[in-house]
Amino acid sequence: MNGMGNVAWVRVAAVLCLLTLSGCAARQMHEYGRFVIDKDVTARFEAYRVDPELVYYISGSDDLPNAIVGISRAYTLQSELWKRRDLDEDTLKDLVGAMAHRVRATGSGLHGFRVEAPGGDTVGVWFSVMKATTSVRVADGNVFLGTPPIDIYEENETERELPVKP
Repeated sequence: MNGMGNVAWVRVAAVLCLLTLSGCAARQMHEYGRFVIDKDVTARFEAYRVDPELVYYISGSDDLPNAIVGISRAYTLQSELWKRRDLDEDTLKDLVGAMAHRVRATGSGLHGFRVEAPGGDTVGVWFSVMKATTSVRVADGNVFLGTPPIDIYEENETERELPVKP
């Protein structure tokens, strides 16, 4: 085979590899959901209302979580990093209060989000500072959630600091 024939086969092989990889990526991309800011979810957390149809988890410290998530009982959260919590109104009040106290100095606020599957079905709720949302993937009745950065509160405080004038 001459040099031009080899180049043609390399190009064909490269195109086939790209098509295969893009097909795999497309298949995985259709599993990604999204976070939708929702004032009703915010209000429910701020009123310390626990929904019995949800299983609650926290990320971060037990006393000062970086985020609180409630996943519908129809789904299973797949993560060893989220800690399951049996919440009642008093416990939720303590957690939300600690989070609110921590963000007060930053000028940012806490927000509630609907966690949606790719088709738009709600799989849960999320409560945190705006920048704490991560990725969500839903497949075969399972929810895969990333955890927020461990320093999410410090990150917001740094952004709030004003530059020092010389």
